[in-house]
Amino acid sequence: MIDPGTVAGAAGLYAAKGATDRVVRASEQKSDRLQATLLKEMQGSSSLKNAGEHLAAREEMKQGLYNYFLRPLFWLSHRQRKYFEENFAGDMAKKLASDDEGDLISPDPNVGIQAMDGLAYSLDSPALKDMHLELLATASNSEQQSDAHPSFASIIRQLSPQEAARIPDIFELEQFASIASLMLTRKGGEQQFLERHVPSLRDETTNEIIEEAGYAAMVDNWVRLGLAAVTYESWAPDEGVYDYVYSRPEYLRLKDWLSNSEDEEYAGAWISVRPGLIYPTDFGRQFARAVLDSRVPQRTGDDSEQ
Repeated sequence: MIDPGTVAGAAGLYAAKGATDRVVRASEQKSDRLQATLLKEMQGSSSLKNAGEHLAAREEMKQGLYNYFLRPLFWLSHRQRKYFEENFAGDMAKKLASDDEGDLISPDPNVGIQAMDGLAYSLDSPALKDMHLELLATASNSEQQSDAHPSFASIIRQLSPQEAARIPDIFELEQFASIASLMLTRKGGEQQFLERHVPSLRDETTNEIIEEAGYAAMVDNWVRLGLAAVTYESWAPDEGVYDYVYSRPEYLRLKDWLSNSEDEEYAGAWISVRPGLIYPTDFGRQFARAVLDSRVPQRTGDDSEQ
């Protein structure tokens, strides 16, 4: 049996809800009328006009800043489009000029699309641009296509223009090159790294020593990308191979710093040379065959132990 009290209570709740809804609707209507009245009164107000002008000025300034910061991107997009419409075909024709027509094929999209995308953003770096074009040319030749690894376009994009110009030096090696780290050695034998990956870099024309800013970081990046390997557990056995270090500006600066230091911590310490080797990996040699020119020697059995 239904409890009359329960029914009455429910009815009371519905009645209260209905009354509340009516109050809310009446309040909303009143608010709408008030808002409309205020807007009508404010239409002729100078304060509202000034506020509107201020808001418009702010929006105009924001739009101007937006266009200013994005303008280089607009220019880049236009320049990329112009390059692919006017110059790309000619550049690729030069790369493929020595290839037999029967060897030309469509590049694997996994390689070609990435290389095209990277090319679009490297137009201002001749070395990086050339790497992308070489990769596309390699991927377009049936005899060489296997060298065009899908990761190579990504690797090129992780190289700076400075690295791209310097990296062929590594891949021109038949086996390895000497490299050294400079250590602070204390009387007790404790050692501390001061300068890593000091190379034997000289100008090919003048034979003058070259100090390449950020070279150690370049080497670390090549190792990270799997293009090269560095070891300080092995070194070149020939006598005098590492004598170049003692003429390097990196060594001379550290030696001068230590000799002028009055810190007791460094009393009796000296700058020592830790010899090592740098050499291209097999993966790096494949990268070189795909993106560099024919100066890169093929891997020989002599370096198989490296």
